[in-house]
Amino acid sequence: MSFSGILPPIITPFRNGEVDTEALAFNVQKWNETGLAGYIPLGSTGEFVHLTPAERDQVIATVIEHAAPGKTVIAGTGALFTDETMRLTRRAGELGADAAMVVTPFYYTSQMTDAALRAHYTAVADASPIPILLYNVPPFTHLNMAVETVARLAEHPNIIGIKDSSGNVDQLTQIVHSTPDDFVLLSGAAGVLHPALTIGADGGILAVGNVVPELCVDVFNLTEEGDHTTARRRQAVLAEVYRGISPYGIGGYKAAMELRGYRGGRPRPPLLPPDDAGREAVRATLRAAGLLDA
Repeated sequence: MSFSGILPPIITPFRNGEVDTEALAFNVQKWNETGLAGYIPLGSTGEFVHLTPAERDQVIATVIEHAAPGKTVIAGTGALFTDETMRLTRRAGELGADAAMVVTPFYYTSQMTDAALRAHYTAVADASPIPILLYNVPPFTHLNMAVETVARLAEHPNIIGIKDSSGNVDQLTQIVHSTPDDFVLLSGAAGVLHPALTIGADGGILAVGNVVPELCVDVFNLTEEGDHTTARRRQAVLAEVYRGISPYGIGGYKAAMELRGYRGGRPRPPLLPPDDAGREAVRATLRAAGLLDA
C-alpha cells in the first residue's frame, strides 16, 4: 500500500435518503482508471457526521470491495469522544481498511489543549489494529493543531502521518522539519498542492479530486518528475476549479461530479444542493477549464 499520491475524500451518494452503495461502487470503479493512489471514505466531503455507524460500515465495505488492487483505503474514524473513536477505528480495521484518519475532536474546542489531544490520539493509536493519520481541518473544526503537538504525536509508532487542511504552507513546512522522515504529510488544500509537494508533502487528500482526479494526479506526477513549469500551469487550473466549486460546499462537488459523468446526487439535509445559478456557475467553471464539452 502507498500513503503518497492523490487520495480524494470521496463523497457519499444518497438515494431516497439512504446510502446509495450502487452509485458509490460506480464512482470507485470509474476513479480506478484515473491514477489515484486510493480513497478516503468518511472524510469531511463524505459527510461522515451525517452517517449512522451502520452506514459508515456500508460505505467502508463498498469502497474496499470495489477499489482496484493496490489502491490504499484510509477510513475516516473520528468521533467526538475517545471511546467511540477507538471503536470506529477498530471496526474500520475489521472491515479491511489500510489505515484510519482521525479528525480532532471538535465540539469542546477551547478545551482541546496539547495534553487533551495527545491523550486522545495516543489512546486511539494504542488501541488501533491499523495505522493512524491525524486529521487537522481548521475550516470545519475551528481548531488548528499545533506543530509541536503533531511532532510529539509523530513519535508514536502507530501514528504514521497527518492530513493538514490548514492551507498554510509555512505550517506544512514546519511539520516536515519537525517530524521523522517517514512521517506522511498529505495536504488537504487544493490551492496549495504544488507548493506543498515542493516543500516535502507526500501528496494530497483533496475534495476536488472527486471531480477532477486526473488534474490532481497531473500536478502530483509533474512535480515528482521535476517539471515544475508545467506543474505550476496545471496547478493554476486546479486552483481555478477549486475556487469555482468550493463556495457551494459538498452540494457543489456533487453537482460537478454529475456534470463529469459520476454519480453525486444531493447532500444529506440540512445541507442543500446549489440552486440553479450555483449549478450554472459550477458548469461554467468546468467548461472554462476545458473539462466539459462546449
